[in-house]
Amino acid sequence: MTRLEVLNKVEEFAKAMGTNIEVYEYTKSEKISLTIEDFLGFNSDWSENYADYDEDIEEELIEWLETNCKNYVKGYYSEYYFNGFYISLGWTSYDI
Repeated sequence: MTRLEVLNKVEEFAKAMGTNIEVYEYTKSEKISLTIEDFLGFNSDWSENYADYDEDIEEELIEWLETNCKNYVKGYYSEYYFNGFYISLGWTSYDI
């Protein structure tokens, strides 16, 4: 699959999930970062606010990446390797 085909599919999943997926393509690099925006910040009492989105679709995205990539490494930020590029997947709640 090409980068464009993969990014178009990620966009479809983002629309279905009901939350943003931030996509950052690194210049002069094979890396594409995907960050699922699951964390919305803190309220006035400093309680964490999380996005309300379809976690089943999130799981479908992960399964799709695993099925369509050549190889993957599961971890804090999982990496999915395609021809000539790879995707690093994380969540905004990881970056708090």
